[in-house]
Amino acid sequence: MLHHGQVGTQIAHQHPSTARVRVKRDADPAKLRERDEILTMAEQSAGIGVWDIDLATETVRGTPQFWRLTGLPPTEAPLPLEATRGLRLPKDCQRVAKGFNSIVTNHADCFEMEYRIRRPDGETRWIFGRGRVIRNLAGQPVRYSGIDIDVTERKFAEAALADLKQALENRVRERTASLEAEMARRAEASPARRTAPAALYRGGNARDRAGNPR
Repeated sequence: MLHHGQVGTQIAHQHPSTARVRVKRDADPAKLRERDEILTMAEQSAGIGVWDIDLATETVRGTPQFWRLTGLPPTEAPLPLEATRGLRLPKDCQRVAKGFNSIVTNHADCFEMEYRIRRPDGETRWIFGRGRVIRNLAGQPVRYSGIDIDVTERKFAEAALADLKQALENRVRERTASLEAEMARRAEASPARRTAPAALYRGGNARDRAGNPR
């Protein structure tokens, strides 16, 4: 995203669909439709939703793919920020809010976080969000724009791998404990084995001295 003073700053402050509308005034409609279709296919293929938050009005706008990620009906109209914020699981919502407030306080620009949402249909999904804070000339944050990616499948794979790793570690510990117990048992039995032949040898010497044949 371009910074203040660079070419294209006005577009960076707008929701993607708004920027498209302004470009359409002087562009060929057929080419614009083709471009929009390509962009839509790219968003859907990558599972990326684009959003833009107006921090002053606390409203959010998004691309159709963004709304599909959230499970909400696609719309070009701005919605209250609570419409998407309320989908986050309570613990994750607090964590995201704390992280965002931290970058605002520290005058940072970029913020990313993984968190869970519960869609209106009850399904829980993992979302990776990355955004950039846009500030006015006074340094106050005015907009927050970025992308969301559904990473649920990756999180499931990571959880399965962690379970497998834990199971293997448990088996190694159990096998190690079993081997150590076997070694201890054999160590305890070893003195008895050494004592038995010695006793037999001493008995044989006694018989020899008594004149008994071997």
